[in-house]
Amino acid sequence: EESGTLLHGARAAHFAAARTVPTATVLVRRCFGMASYCHFGSVAPLVLAWPTSRSGAMPVQAGVEVAFKRVLAEAVDPEELRRALEDHAEQRLSPWSRAENFSIHDIIDPAETRPRLCDWLDTVDRRLDEHVQRKRAALVQSRF
Repeated sequence: EESGTLLHGARAAHFAAARTVPTATVLVRRCFGMASYCHFGSVAPLVLAWPTSRSGAMPVQAGVEVAFKRVLAEAVDPEELRRALEDHAEQRLSPWSRAENFSIHDIIDPAETRPRLCDWLDTVDRRLDEHVQRKRAALVQSRF
């Protein structure tokens, strides 16, 4: 709190949401919380994931501790219950569940990363020209 991490993080998230340039995200390992939010949605977004990636609102251990604190305190075997809850939550962090709800556009083999990004850049290049022309036209109209 003293260093203002939350303030700077919120500011970064605001600018990430307001950006107007195309972005491509490749989820390689882990992405949680605000970092996850900042990678989704923009002009011509592309979100790819490797099968080994994990993403969600927060890491499993912290999420279980926060959400089930009272239940764990009252449990006969809290460690067993914690493991069961963490296993259940871990399944929801896989890229397959994210792809099912369309947060991730495709799950790719790591060897496919470069060709997929090159194809995306070719597509975006054409769309970006149109986007820049529209922005310029709007700026010119607003000046007069």
